[in-house]
Amino acid sequence: MEIIDYLKAVNGTSANYYTLWPVKKPRAIVQIITGMSDYIDRYDHFAHFLNQQNILVIGHDHFGKGKAVLKRNDLGNIIPQTQISTPTPEIVTRSKNVSLACRQFYPEIPLIILGRSLGSIVVTELLQEDHEL
Repeated sequence: MEIIDYLKAVNGTSANYYTLWPVKKPRAIVQIITGMSDYIDRYDHFAHFLNQQNILVIGHDHFGKGKAVLKRNDLGNIIPQTQISTPTPEIVTRSKNVSLACRQFYPEIPLIILGRSLGSIVVTELLQEDHEL
């Protein structure tokens, strides 16, 4: 199974990395929104299990986590140092963009949004903002 990592945006201190575990004919999509101490590669084994069930998996690293760290000093800092805002709106926006892209590319199959720890709060915010997801 192929894993696709790609860079979405860089703001000088952090990058936004997405990881896609694709399948040829997905019957569903699972979007993983990681927790405060997580990074998306921790879910590799789980993603491969879901792939065996013909489920496409996508997730991303929050700023300061996993492959989204460009500078060692940013490791663990979920808010880029150039920003003063709280992390939740930024994380919700990035996560929602992933959800919307999934809906755009695969409108006919179910989208399951899985959040762990901080990710579960993000899922709650997402669904409060957009009931259509």
